[in-house]
Amino acid sequence: MRFFLAGLLIVNIAFAAWYWLIRQSGEILLPDPVTGVEKLVLVSERQHATNLLKQAEEVTSQSAELQDEPEELQPAIRPPVKQPKPVKPEPKKTTQQVTGKPGKQYCYATSKFKSRLVATDVSADLQALGYQASVATLYSIKPKYLVYLSSYPSLNAARKVTDHLQASGDRDFQILTINGQKNSISLGVYSQADTADIRIKEIAALGYTPLVEPVYGKVSGYRVEFSKQDQTLINEQDKVQLFKSYRKGAIESIKCGS
Repeated sequence: MRFFLAGLLIVNIAFAAWYWLIRQSGEILLPDPVTGVEKLVLVSERQHATNLLKQAEEVTSQSAELQDEPEELQPAIRPPVKQPKPVKPEPKKTTQQVTGKPGKQYCYATSKFKSRLVATDVSADLQALGYQASVATLYSIKPKYLVYLSSYPSLNAARKVTDHLQASGDRDFQILTINGQKNSISLGVYSQADTADIRIKEIAALGYTPLVEPVYGKVSGYRVEFSKQDQTLINEQDKVQLFKSYRKGAIESIKCGS
């Protein structure tokens, strides 16, 4: 494309020079058709034509140099690369052992079994798993607590005691046969162990040694009461293991020592 433009420029300059010479001389510088001798041209006119030809050669030379020089490549402008945001490592999940409230004791009981033999087998299974376990008997009614004085050698000896209690302002007593022992003195039946304990302290303040005997109804079944060795809370994984151990029975929380 550059060669074409340079050539075109040279042609235009040459034509302009030729045309200018014609205008100056009024003649066309062509060979004479008769003699073949060129027309005379003034020196000043020849010098001007020579200058025009030199200018044309310089333009051609400059065009060639431009063609030979390599084009300067402009560096491509790239958009800034977005750096990925650093990914924070997720904290490792740890399985914490559930131990419940510090210092609190946790005890449990199985559901009721009709057979004491089955309850005994379950208790043995729990002990093999590392638990403390024992069989408890269940009754048809909630147990009550009988506070009493053990039997005396004779009825008269028992009456002397009741006379002393009456003189001290006590009215809740009765001479009975308790656990096959005659001339025992009942000091009352209480529904709560705490209330029975208060009664025991009152009679002990009078110089006697009372006893407490739980009173039950009919046997309704058996259950296994158990706990961990350190009496900490049993977690869900432990419960799953226990269900497999004693025939899918239920587990309930109970008061330790009940």
